[in-house]
Amino acid sequence: MAFQLPDLPYAYEALEPHIDSLTMNIHHTKHHNTYITNVNGVLAGENGAPIKGLSLEAMQGAVATLPDNIKTAVRNSGGGHYNHCMFWTVMGGVGTANAAPFGDLKEKIDSTFGALDEMKKLVSRHKSFHSRLSLSDELRSLCTVQHRGGYSIRVRMGLVVRCRR
Repeated sequence: MAFQLPDLPYAYEALEPHIDSLTMNIHHTKHHNTYITNVNGVLAGENGAPIKGLSLEAMQGAVATLPDNIKTAVRNSGGGHYNHCMFWTVMGGVGTANAAPFGDLKEKIDSTFGALDEMKKLVSRHKSFHSRLSLSDELRSLCTVQHRGGYSIRVRMGLVVRCRR
């Protein structure tokens, strides 16, 4: 069974002005499709027997046990396809279910800032996340990942806000 590029659950322009239609089209039809082409190539190849009939989830779960000559392609291309299938579903335009934080993240934002709009005001006061800045204690409390040179605020809307220390 060959994998196929899934339809997006929204139009390419649905995420404008944040992500333009052309970027979405290229990312979906070229970038994501390349992962599918590559993993299908492994499936159809002479070394594809260990993954034939497996779902993407099962493939990724079995990566450690796969022969070395297909392990990297299955991990990268199968994983890329899996990741993008999830990626498309967690993003959505304004007015969709993904337009605002929910659950634990919403509770943390509300308890720390009072409301999402108040957090946005604090973030916008820093003008640019690409300039060196000192994060306030409130903002730092939402940073879930510290990485080289900064922090990331992971948001369930599929966005990652990166800010430098």
